Amino acid sequence: MPTTLVKGRKARAAGNLRGLMNKPVCIRAAKGQYVVVEKNQKVVNANRKRCGSWETFIIRKDSIYNTAWKTYLSCQPNGRLEGNRKRVGSWEKIKVIPQKGGTFAFRCMAHGKKYLVAEGAGGKNMNANRPRVGSWERFRIEPKKGGKARKPRPPRAAGNLRGLRLYKPQYNTAWTSGRSAKEKEPEGCESMRTGNGSKRT
Repeated sequence: MPTTLVKGRKARAAGNLRGLMNKPVCIRAAKGQYVVVEKNQKVVNANRKRCGSWETFIIRKDSIYNTAWKTYLSCQPNGRLEGNRKRVGSWEKIKVIPQKGGTFAFRCMAHGKKYLVAEGAGGKNMNANRPRVGSWERFRIEPKKGGKARKPRPPRAAGNLRGLRLYKPQYNTAWTSGRSAKEKEPEGCESMRTGNGSKRT
């Protein structure tokens, strides 16, 4: 195969991957089942027929984040794949590698750099113990329907203002009580009370 054609395919695959990153996506095994992080957040399977909240992920630069449990996929030393980590460490670093036919492989960056696998090509559990990529190690990444890229929330200015009391000018008029018409107000006080500097009549 010509080198230019290979480079062109790799460039297109990289472009497709960039369009899927940092957005809610669903991950499908070779037989079509979706990858899911189960309720205990430890077991990861590839046996769901539909993509719901438990099956929704966000692929970042070097990690895979589950939006339902707010946890990261983690490659274990014994070759298992778990989905219960709250932060990214060396075990949670997973590289996404474009494959043929628009599919992708996921490679752990720790423990010998093994690949994720959907056992039986789907319908069973997920592991992180394969030395090379075959059909069971290839996945499709699909945009989540109605999913949008997540952006940092701006600071809530209204919340910051709740603790502040609005300033209301308070005029002390007690000094005017009982004054005769001949008494004069101190210079400048009239303009401060009326707000225009003109003398009252």
